[in-house]
Amino acid sequence: MNRRERAEQAWRGISGLLVLIMVLTACTSDDAVPRQTAATATSTIAESESPVGTTETAPTERPFRPGRLVILDETGGVVVVDPDGTNARTLGPDREGRAFFQPIWSPDGRRVAAGYADSDGAGLALLDAPGGDMELVQSASMPFYIYWSPDGRRVGFLNNGPEAGLDMTVYDTTTGEATVFGRGAPFYFSWAPDGRSIATHVDGETMEIRSLDNSVRSLDSPGFFQAPQWTQSGLFHLGVPAGGEQQLLLTGDETRGVGVVPGRVFFTANQDGTRIALASISELQGVTAALQTVPRLPVNRLLVVDVASGTWDIVSDESFGGFFWSPDGERLLLIGSGDTAGSLRWSVWDGSLTAFESFLPSPGFVLEFLPFFDQYAQSMTLWSPDGEAFAYPAMTGGLPGIWIQDIDGTDPIRLTDGSWVSWSTQDPPLPSG
Repeated sequence: MNRRERAEQAWRGISGLLVLIMVLTACTSDDAVPRQTAATATSTIAESESPVGTTETAPTERPFRPGRLVILDETGGVVVVDPDGTNARTLGPDREGRAFFQPIWSPDGRRVAAGYADSDGAGLALLDAPGGDMELVQSASMPFYIYWSPDGRRVGFLNNGPEAGLDMTVYDTTTGEATVFGRGAPFYFSWAPDGRSIATHVDGETMEIRSLDNSVRSLDSPGFFQAPQWTQSGLFHLGVPAGGEQQLLLTGDETRGVGVVPGRVFFTANQDGTRIALASISELQGVTAALQTVPRLPVNRLLVVDVASGTWDIVSDESFGGFFWSPDGERLLLIGSGDTAGSLRWSVWDGSLTAFESFLPSPGFVLEFLPFFDQYAQSMTLWSPDGEAFAYPAMTGGLPGIWIQDIDGTDPIRLTDGSWVSWSTQDPPLPSG
């Protein structure tokens, strides 16, 4: 068995765990919910130091795509690169044995935040994309989820705290102050569009809106979901009003029901909050014949709901492991089962579904990203800023690395080595030097 065959066999074995993860997320028992933990983050860094492949990929002619990509390379380093493979640069000064985890662009594309671990400890690294400077913020353990505030001033991150459970910390990049904002497990959160408040869903029992000055607004008892999402239209979350049924709720100055939906629910909204993609898993059968004041949404299907009217389109009756809105909110990127055991397949919905070829996902993508896709959909994107392409880590045709797929259906193109990728939401400045 040659090197490529061994690598493909290893990736296929780990990616097969996605089947188990999808079963767990489909269950309705709290004990079956995937747990937020940094344990897998450490194992991924260890794997990255022993790369499965280091094939170099030369720049290839392809349609112009805006923005830049940040990649975690096979050594645990952070690399920024143009979509055509040019202007690649490793960020940070002398790494001194330091490994990084899940680099994320700031909203303006000037900085990258990543978890780090080295011989002196662990914490949050802030890397300057044009200049290469680095700031380190130590924490009790390596952050395994990072989420910039919309104004780019603050960074919220999760890590295993010194006590039981998770710490959610807010770091202010202008003052240099790090504040533990909350504790609990699981811990999901969403920034307000103005960056001054955070919605938190903690322990599966508490749903609150907390401002940075520590004022707190408690919301209805949370329903069976993971991550709330704050948009320009308000905050989407699942709640159970007193004496009522579980509903998808939209909270602004007041709270209104968008739809009654039983079971375990996953959702992502587009940026302006006018449309929401929603999948529920329930043994109950929804009544869909007539719209009510608060409509009852169909179950066991993937829907796109028009928030203003309460009407919906059925995207598919099949299960998908994640779904992500394009920057303009017109297209939905879906991931589901592929043609062979352990493989996955991307599809794009824009009123109809277009499916792409199957691939083997990277281990970290399966274990750390997909189970919490509704949280990651708010903090980073695989989409290009123009919504005409997306990037992802995978093994395709026996080659591991970062791949770019144009939605016109042409074959995906391998960009470079790597196990993680995030696309900037706008054109950041080019590296200096």
